[in-house]
Amino acid sequence: MYVKPGQGRSTNAEGRTAIAGGEIGADRVSIFESDQNGNWVRVKLLLPPDPSPSFNFLFSVALEGDRLAVGAPDRAGSVYVFERHHGGTNAWGLVQELRVSGAAADQWGVGTDLSGDTLTAWNAANNEGATSAYGFERNASGVWK
Repeated sequence: MYVKPGQGRSTNAEGRTAIAGGEIGADRVSIFESDQNGNWVRVKLLLPPDPSPSFNFLFSVALEGDRLAVGAPDRAGSVYVFERHHGGTNAWGLVQELRVSGAAADQWGVGTDLSGDTLTAWNAANNEGATSAYGFERNASGVWK
């Protein structure tokens, strides 16, 4: 897979799927899949659900199976959860926006991790070196809490 210079500020891969957080200055996430010949093809381009200046939609990505978490720390601390077949086959539709409030929201979404039905996201260290992490569980209805 070829990733242009400046693209792939945040990347993740699992099996035949790879994610590249967009080009620096362009808030988008590319989803690639390998074909039967081993060639990587972009199958989806995700754009911010609510674009705004300095959005940083691409800052962190976490992929597990058919789920993708995208951190957007400049969006008042948001993490967006997408699922491969939400809205149709290979649609990679937005399932939920996760947010925290208060001081912890500052730069929240700098890091993301997915493991089964657990999502963890954290913020950047402040001037004192402190950071905050929040965990979310996906319930039987598919809602992250």
